[in-house]
Amino acid sequence: MPFKAHVMGSGVSAGAAGAIIGGVTTTVVGAGTDHTNFTLLPFTSVIWVVAAANNSGVGLPPGNGSGDSMQPGDYMDIFNADANTLLLYPPSGGSLNNGTVTTGTVSIATHTGVRAISIDGLKFIVGGPNT
Repeated sequence: MPFKAHVMGSGVSAGAAGAIIGGVTTTVVGAGTDHTNFTLLPFTSVIWVVAAANNSGVGLPPGNGSGDSMQPGDYMDIFNADANTLLLYPPSGGSLNNGTVTTGTVSIATHTGVRAISIDGLKFIVGGPNT
């Protein structure tokens, strides 16, 4: 994996290097109890979920190809830093690990993380847990 400093060393600006490599979001709070009211994850490559009621959720960004959407090969690392289990939802019309469309979830245990890799913006491989 490239590091921002290495990309900047090749003459790329800090802002462009950040856009190329991705960022870190450390303020996400899980919410809701189903696919209609989860917290939508921001477009950063590393997500640190700081709080989550038990079985509250976060969802991957839309994969409809319009505006901000994950493209094939894009991935996010999502870490549950809370003491409660967190649910990860696919975007509307999407699936995780070839599960139920839209409402299928993957549980992220306490103090562990997963990697969600986009196959086509709607289908995702979710691997983990990573501790």
